[in-house]
Amino acid sequence: MGLFQNHASPCVAPKAVGPHIIAVQRVDKDKPCAQQLVKAYHSAEVKRFIESKFNGALVPAF
Repeated sequence: MGLFQNHASPCVAPKAVGPHIIAVQRVDKDKPCAQQLVKAYHSAEVKRFIESKFNGALVPAF
């Protein structure tokens, strides 16, 4: 079962959306592999995965 951040305390702060950062070296930012990674991460499938696996502790910001 485990302990989830959003259920850990009765005084939990409301959900906050934070940035999700994908970092690559500046020389690689325009390479196809970097662009494919960003596109894949911003997909509806990844959004559903984050929402289902992190139970509100992590909120997609894209």
